[in-house]
Amino acid sequence: MSTKLETKNRKTPEPYPLPKGWKWVELADICQKPQYGYTAPANPEEIGPKMLRITDIQNGMVNWESVPYCKISDSELGKYKLEQDDILFARTGATTGKSYLIKCCPLAVFASYLIRLKANKSQVLPEFIYFFFQSPQYWDQIIPRGGAQPHMNAKILSRVIVPIPDKKEQRRIVARIEQLFEKLDEVKRLKKQVLAQVKALLPSALHQVFSKADEKGWKWVRLGEIAETSMGGTPKTTMQEYWANGEIIWITPGDMEKGIINKVYDSNRKITIKGLENSNAKLFPINTVLLTTTATIGKVGISSTKVSSNQQITGIVCEEILSPPFLAYFLVYLGEHGLKKLGGEATATHINQKNLKKLKIPLPPLAEQKRIVAYLDKIQQKAQVLQKLQEETQKDITTLRETILHKAFRGEL
Repeated sequence: MSTKLETKNRKTPEPYPLPKGWKWVELADICQKPQYGYTAPANPEEIGPKMLRITDIQNGMVNWESVPYCKISDSELGKYKLEQDDILFARTGATTGKSYLIKCCPLAVFASYLIRLKANKSQVLPEFIYFFFQSPQYWDQIIPRGGAQPHMNAKILSRVIVPIPDKKEQRRIVARIEQLFEKLDEVKRLKKQVLAQVKALLPSALHQVFSKADEKGWKWVRLGEIAETSMGGTPKTTMQEYWANGEIIWITPGDMEKGIINKVYDSNRKITIKGLENSNAKLFPINTVLLTTTATIGKVGISSTKVSSNQQITGIVCEEILSPPFLAYFLVYLGEHGLKKLGGEATATHINQKNLKKLKIPLPPLAEQKRIVAYLDKIQQKAQVLQKLQEETQKDITTLRETILHKAFRGEL
């Protein structure tokens, strides 16, 4: 069979110039007609072949053990059976336009919300066009101008244009992309390990401090003996005058992160003085420890200014013998699991004020509390800086993959 690239007698648009020997072609010229998948109920019982669905493809991978089965006739099986080098596309949902290359699989068919594409291997390598389907050049064609959601159906897919060199160059480019991606995957794996270690810095430091309370001879007291606790509240949402142009910070669990001490100085929503006065919301003073005690349990913050909160948050105002940041770090140390036990069991979704007041708190001398807080502040700040750097690096890796593909399909790799 001839390996010369043959196209129908029509003019294909050229988004940008290509190197000598390359050519722009529509997928319709180098692939079989796109095919929609099989419609049948999924079944966990082995009543036939496996049926691959959109939701079974996660992050470019398939866990075939979890893919369900379906019932299908022998004649239909021949039509929809998946084979090596098939390329599948999601045509609806959050992953619309994303593709998956079949390299090996058990006996399986593909479901109706997927589209199958088969490359004409005499003209193009399946791996070559699969990499193209991950490139910016591909996504530019299926995302409507000014739109955010990709469009995908057999007609759109057939009209996607691809820059194609000869088979020898295709093989070289595929090998080069695989080589570079392998290196990036290794960097990503190492970065993930580092990020896990960074996230463990504060928990490790908290354990080092608070697990030795008895060894250091610290006194234990109940929270209610050295602090006042009270829950917040929510003004009626139907009363516009309680919310419109509000200036009072009104904290909800969504305003705080878990696992750190949040410095609370602003909120997504604010309430008015009327809203404060006509509800159970309270105005907490500066340095109030804020703890989520309903539904989402264990988020901790300290107010940097006067704030109010909803009923999911308890405000804790400490007496002079207890440093608010010291208490906050102890609450972070207890974590969601430890705090839920105050509700009576490890799966509790609410901590009432009576049980919270009974919580035992280690109480070293105030000077020791301040020294510990300074030490833990440095750890938390260091961890946050390192975590941000690691997360930015992860984004850089994603950008680098896109750059590699962008250059590859311009003949610049």
